[in-house]
Amino acid sequence: MADRLTPALLALSLCAACNLDQAGIDPRPATMNFPVAVRLYQPDPTIPASHLFVVNSNFDLRFNTGTLHAIDLQRVRDLVAGQCGGGGTDCMLDRLTYVEDPTEGAHPVLSDEVGIGSHASGLELRPGDHGRLYLPSRTSRDLTTIDFAPNVGFTCEQSYRAAVDEGTPRWEAGDVPRCARSRRVTRREGVANERGLELVGDPVAAAVVRSRDIGPVDVGDFLLVALREGRVALFLDDGSAAVPELLHVAEGFPQSLVSLTMEPGRAIGWLTSSTTNELARVGIVVDPGAPARSFVYDAGRLRLGGVDDGQDTRDMVFHPRRSDVAFILSRRPESVIEVDLVRRGLTPSDLGLRGLYEVGRGPSRLATAVLGDRTYVLASCFDAQRLFVFDVEVGALVSVIGGFSGPFELVIDAAEERAYLVDFSISVVRVLDLSPLATGGVPTLIATLGVPTPVVSLTGT
Repeated sequence: MADRLTPALLALSLCAACNLDQAGIDPRPATMNFPVAVRLYQPDPTIPASHLFVVNSNFDLRFNTGTLHAIDLQRVRDLVAGQCGGGGTDCMLDRLTYVEDPTEGAHPVLSDEVGIGSHASGLELRPGDHGRLYLPSRTSRDLTTIDFAPNVGFTCEQSYRAAVDEGTPRWEAGDVPRCARSRRVTRREGVANERGLELVGDPVAAAVVRSRDIGPVDVGDFLLVALREGRVALFLDDGSAAVPELLHVAEGFPQSLVSLTMEPGRAIGWLTSSTTNELARVGIVVDPGAPARSFVYDAGRLRLGGVDDGQDTRDMVFHPRRSDVAFILSRRPESVIEVDLVRRGLTPSDLGLRGLYEVGRGPSRLATAVLGDRTYVLASCFDAQRLFVFDVEVGALVSVIGGFSGPFELVIDAAEERAYLVDFSISVVRVLDLSPLATGGVPTLIATLGVPTPVVSLTGT
């Protein structure tokens, strides 16, 4: 999140660090509250996504748990096309409710919802079928694992915290069903117990890679979880249980880790940090004969040399069409830095620089999109309250989109040419039409999901 937090948010975050299981009020059903992550349920990337997953972090401790939403995107499309006449800045789908709710005037787009504990810090999906979700969380200092199917919804042994009368509609329950605590931890009866492994620190990011993509044997999916304090944990989900198994924890990585991105086709993850100009790398060694004995190791660091001074990086994405190019989001300088992964820079320890694109204050997250024959990089800037769009084929800024309060994470549906952007500060998700880029136009806001809820200070103002 942005480093320049308001005093109210700073105080709340300090309180959150003291007690992560809050006894506050139950969350209102179908209510967004400081959404921090979004992902698309899109097993076939050539077909428009059917659902949008939204992670609500409960950052302000307003409720006693955070929530995970599954939003039916076909219903969103229908409402935008019908009720909003194609969409626009005034298309507010604010009264969100469940798809079976007959309440007049409401917007029935929510397919399912579960409580996940406060302070989730991200979301990753099982590669391929997208049928399993992994959420690193500060609440449990662990992972929450949830299964999903479009015709079933979420499965995590969920139940209401207090008794709810049988037959009560979900939208009248006054609460949301919570994932079982057994789904908020990982298996530790095997290797982790033998090695005495513990997750110490705050999970901030996760990445998932299929074992068959990085080794000769299919033993399941490996998960890497970055902990802010300079550690990386390795998990294995071999399909034998409802949660993955903790295998190894490696230390010695930079402090203040922010993001973790797997290099396509390789068992290498790249780590960004807010306190160094080095990009750390973590590798996975797979033991095909005894997969539970697999481990991670420090794969070395490469420096962002030749820029002033590169000591605060927030995200990294790889070029979707080229294996030798990546993009790094930096706050010093505030820019998207295009790097060469093969050629070295000023020294053998420096990444080769290909280009630098200036962005606004508080750059936070990156996304790439291949639309037609063009490749775009989109950068959200929390403090500047804008989204910057670059055409990296020609190396130029093509659009700056404003009107946001606190843009953070975003995801792109290239098949439909739409972007879904978390507007963290007012607890909504913005829907953007990217199709104008094909004709040199500016992406447009076509809908806002959720009730805009500005931050209220501790004094109530």
